[in-house]
Amino acid sequence: MPYTVTTEKNTSLVRAEGTNMKDVFVEGARGALSIVYDIDHINADDSIEVVVLASNISALFQGWIQELFDRASLYEVAIIDTEVHAIQKINKTDILLTATAWTASQKNAKKYGTGTRFRELKKSSSTCRQKGGAWQCEITASTTS
Repeated sequence: MPYTVTTEKNTSLVRAEGTNMKDVFVEGARGALSIVYDIDHINADDSIEVVVLASNISALFQGWIQELFDRASLYEVAIIDTEVHAIQKINKTDILLTATAWTASQKNAKKYGTGTRFRELKKSSSTCRQKGGAWQCEITASTTS
């Protein structure tokens, strides 16, 4: 089960699992993006590079998801898939994520909209932990229908 999305009363909880952090971040993004679009039916027509810096892995996950929604809004595109190239500790206090996000124009993606709109991530709503040999991250978003 790579990701699950549970929605109740304008709040969506995205939970992603995987054997490594890169996979968990990709699946977490797929889960969050699937709140807004049926991403499996949209073809990408461009890509953007994404870099996120944070002090811990939970903050990095939250920053990653936030950055995807911010970029989609800024560039007026639908982000439909991602590839995380690296998650690495760059000094004693910082972790860096580098990735590519594949996009489609909002015009092309509109017909695959779910009817739900992303409003914001709940502050400090992200948690990541290792359980056995697997990783799990989750995040809560406010949405509107």
